[in-house]
Amino acid sequence: MTTSKEVPERTEDGRYIIVDGKKWRASDPSIPENLRQQLVNEMMDARRLVKTNPDAARPRVQDAKVALGERGEAWWEPTDEGQRERLAATIRALLRRRDGKTICLSEATRVVDITQAKGPIRLGALH
Repeated sequence: MTTSKEVPERTEDGRYIIVDGKKWRASDPSIPENLRQQLVNEMMDARRLVKTNPDAARPRVQDAKVALGERGEAWWEPTDEGQRERLAATIRALLRRRDGKTICLSEATRVVDITQAKGPIRLGALH
């Protein structure tokens, strides 16, 4: 069993981690550590909220996981649409994490290859 302090085993290609014999998509390794930790913290806060307010928690978990590259389009096979979706999820996750404080868009763009994210970014509603 993998504890929270242990680094989980990865598949040879690095795209998946193995936890208790199950394969899970790994976070995108190109995300800078400070930003990755903020997104992980948002995801964990949202997961704790599932018990008391699941309707508010689910979009937060989804956005954090998409931002990290654990859901949505595979981070190793980017498309324009997938990059835009991931960028929007990152912006929403960071805004929620900062609870009303501003974010710098250059921070959010660190999760995608900005040259691939052409076209409009649709943020949708923050819950």
